[in-house]
Amino acid sequence: MLNAKTLILVVAIYCRLSVEDKNKTIDESESIQNQKSLLLNYCMEKGWTVYKIYCDEDYSGADNDRPEFNLMLKDAEQKKFDVVLCKTQSRFSRDMEIVEKYIHNKFLEWNIRFVSVVDNADTEIKGNKKARQINGLINEWFLEDLSDNIKTVLGNKRREGKYIGSYEPYGYAKSKENKNKLVIDEKAAAIVRRIFGMYISGMGSTIIANKLNEEKIPNPSSYKKEKGVAYSPPKASTTYNKWSDTTIRDLIRNEMYIGNMVQGKIRRISYKNQKLVRVPKDEWIIVENTHEPIIELSIFRQAQDRMGRYSKPCKDGIINPLAYKMKCSFCGGTFHKHKSKNIDYIRCRTNITDHSLCVGQSMRLDKLMEIVLEKINNLISTYKEDTIIDNEIDFVNERESSFKKLENEKTEIEEKLGEPLQWNPDPDRMDKTIGLYHSTDLKDPQKIDAAIDWLVEHTIKFYEIFRKIIHQKN
Repeated sequence: MLNAKTLILVVAIYCRLSVEDKNKTIDESESIQNQKSLLLNYCMEKGWTVYKIYCDEDYSGADNDRPEFNLMLKDAEQKKFDVVLCKTQSRFSRDMEIVEKYIHNKFLEWNIRFVSVVDNADTEIKGNKKARQINGLINEWFLEDLSDNIKTVLGNKRREGKYIGSYEPYGYAKSKENKNKLVIDEKAAAIVRRIFGMYISGMGSTIIANKLNEEKIPNPSSYKKEKGVAYSPPKASTTYNKWSDTTIRDLIRNEMYIGNMVQGKIRRISYKNQKLVRVPKDEWIIVENTHEPIIELSIFRQAQDRMGRYSKPCKDGIINPLAYKMKCSFCGGTFHKHKSKNIDYIRCRTNITDHSLCVGQSMRLDKLMEIVLEKINNLISTYKEDTIIDNEIDFVNERESSFKKLENEKTEIEEKLGEPLQWNPDPDRMDKTIGLYHSTDLKDPQKIDAAIDWLVEHTIKFYEIFRKIIHQKN
């Protein structure tokens, strides 16, 4: 917006400071205050009028979602000023696409001039475009190199078992002495142990979630906020503070609870595209035994075994007792429940997927339940009969009697021989021999000969004892 009488330009000053710039304690020239001072003095020298100062702090030059930056572009489109003034072109953006889109296209369309003081970029000067484009390329190369360097550093930390996440997993806290080390948060850890306990006892994930919600136990997101963590869930909704079956299943699958550091499960597409994508499990970075476990390995394995046989609960949250136990007699595939005319049926999953792979079977679920229940009742009634139980008891008693008889015969033979019937090889020599056969130097002839001598000696001893036993029996 030019002042027609004095030809005074109206200027929008833009300043930006990223986290990387903030950490440069040896060079304070990039601070917001210094940028403002430099640009205001430049406007005074030129006799320009400042419309507004737009400032974005803690934003990267590749970030296109800077609030003040986008507000300035909106004001530029509405022609509220004549010039956009920055310290350097990189303060405006390090993204070559943004430079081309706005500085070399939109600003020309809106009749906006772009000026950067330090690197002498000025859209009003003819022949200056190539210099601006070279600046843009150098800035983007810098950003790409910086991104690669950061990825390398973070990747090395992950492989060393250091925790680099912004928020620690539920049940853990970052050590006050070492922010890359996890320690147990006992209050949340007690809930984790309880969840595993309920799950391996047979409760479904939906029932567990409902129970925790009924008891008003804060879910991981709410718990972070209770601790004063500035946390915003990635998919905020009206139920973000509630436990869900998905939350329960994700927690149960998490190896972090057995002391293994699991990282690198998601990544950004690129430094220019902040969208997150899932990483295949075989590419996760897992380092074992990096922190104290909350869950014992045996309990974790029980939970994973059940999770591997996971079946979706019914509406009441109860998993059908026949889930994963019904197999097709033709192909061996698992049966799948489906509903037709408000009646539950079971059907071969393979047949549902491809009719050519299996002829398939189908049956009403309630009829199958009746058959199974009848079989169970028959077994109970059979083993309730006294004669069956008496026969089992007699069989056990006969076996015990046989063992006692053999023990007595062994004692009699030992008394006649004057020595116990047992084989007592030298433990030290035995350990050495075992060590030979597990070592890497089996090519040593002397060691092999020693092992053979030991085996021959004790084989002869065993044979002599065996011969004495046979002689006494005869």
